[in-house]
Amino acid sequence: MVLQDTTEFTFQRERHEAVGITRTVTTGRDKAGQVRMHTLYGLLMHASLAVTTDGLSLGLAAVKFWSRQKFKGANAVKCKVNPNHVPIE
Repeated sequence: MVLQDTTEFTFQRERHEAVGITRTVTTGRDKAGQVRMHTLYGLLMHASLAVTTDGLSLGLAAVKFWSRQKFKGANAVKCKVNPNHVPIE
């Protein structure tokens, strides 16, 4: 079996352009009642761990690091990618 997970590394930097964007979150409301948005900067890592059916770890099958120049929400990505037409390779 291959277990997969994505981990987010968030960093505070003077020049946030150097690491990329991970996601945008709401941080409450201001005095006028407007929703405040906050952008988080950092890297994303997706790892795939191969294990036997007995739970014995065989090691990492793949690791991918990436960052985004601009955050695209999950729903926007789902509209562009049809999982039924993605090759298994």
